[in-house]
Amino acid sequence: MRDSMNLYLRGECIEPSIVPLSFGGAFYVSRTSYSPYRGLREYGPYERIRYMRIWYLKPRELTDSLKEALDKMLEVIEENLKVFLKVPNYEIEPIKMDENLNVNSLRKVFKNYITDVTDKENLILLVPIFRRYGYSSYETYVMLKVLSLEYGVPSQVYTERTLNVATQKGRKFPLFNLSLNIFAKVGGIPWVLAEDLGYDLIVGFNWCFYREGKERVGPLNKVFAYANIFKERGVWAGLLTCIAEEQEYIDALCTLLETAIRRYTLTTMRFKDRYEILIMSSKILKQEEIQVLRREIEEKYDNISLTIAQITDATDIRMYDSTTEHYMAPRGSYFFLDYDTVIYLSTGIISVPYDEIIKELSIGTPVPIKIKLLYPCNRKRIDSNVRRLKKIVKCCHMLTAMNWRSLKGYIRLPTPLHYSKCIAKFVRNAVSFTPLSRIFIKMGEIYKPKEPLDKRPWFI
Repeated sequence: MRDSMNLYLRGECIEPSIVPLSFGGAFYVSRTSYSPYRGLREYGPYERIRYMRIWYLKPRELTDSLKEALDKMLEVIEENLKVFLKVPNYEIEPIKMDENLNVNSLRKVFKNYITDVTDKENLILLVPIFRRYGYSSYETYVMLKVLSLEYGVPSQVYTERTLNVATQKGRKFPLFNLSLNIFAKVGGIPWVLAEDLGYDLIVGFNWCFYREGKERVGPLNKVFAYANIFKERGVWAGLLTCIAEEQEYIDALCTLLETAIRRYTLTTMRFKDRYEILIMSSKILKQEEIQVLRREIEEKYDNISLTIAQITDATDIRMYDSTTEHYMAPRGSYFFLDYDTVIYLSTGIISVPYDEIIKELSIGTPVPIKIKLLYPCNRKRIDSNVRRLKKIVKCCHMLTAMNWRSLKGYIRLPTPLHYSKCIAKFVRNAVSFTPLSRIFIKMGEIYKPKEPLDKRPWFI
């Protein structure tokens, strides 16, 4: 590695390793191509909302030009709600502020306007946060989400760039995405997959270590564990989180998983002889940790079968297609790197089935993801490993198209891990403002969001 780095620094070319797709494959175009934009335009969302309330903040720092852009943005959002998201009844009302937007003024807004609201089921706050205010803008963003969780009302942020898009001509995809986020946070389901994922429950595990103290220079003695749960057809079902000592984080993950099983599968478990659960982990799990999971879950519930896979970015690998002029490989290509590892390209060339066939390219060369089968995995049973890996690859392929954050839908990591990454970043910063017990409901060792946010992707 050191010699290779020296060659690289001197500008000499290192010949890449060529791996043909002789032991791999790709998904059919009909399964890799889809357009949420077209689907919403022609059919509407999978699960609709009959009524919605949007309260938008108008802080003092909004100039006359920004206020004009805000009016145009609200017009586009209103059109999107009616035409694409099929919301028949809605109210859009301002909350005028006599001061600039910051942590303290946000607290006043929630205290004065949200505290006495009895019906929060269909309410969302639309809040401007501009980067021009430096670090304080991110601090304000974190506090906004903290207050949203504390009061049980979702919030949606927009930036100055989003406002500028409202004044431009052409297709305003950032505003489509803004409308989509609002719709999902209020309880709508924009789209689902055309078929089931092959697993009864999919859990995305993630966790991050945290240093106590204001400057975060203390010992690593805490860990926040997260579980994002997805059900059949890729529908997000909920989020669970907990805090554990560093040396006990695997016990925390067992608790999260067992809680997810009781909450999302035991109600229908009597109707099936066998339940299959896929665990996607962003971190490598040691064999002794996997045995703890197996003992706590498979031995306790004899009709549950666990599959565990580590899924990460394969930053040292690139995939190319020499048959095309741009050498870009199609989304859905994969090959086996070893008996327990697959390299899969979740982004790349995409055929978009509207306005004729358009080839969409990623920015730069797409980074594939590495899928490593951790359990059950046996070097002597290659065929069994291959079958499991192909099933996991298909599941990842489908779940990279379930991003309700964007109308284009595609992301590199499967949605359970992508969403966990978003929550990990938020919680790690939120604990600087308030204890988790204030913004989540504590159930034993588990924390979950308050209603109605416990069943909504408030973090996207």
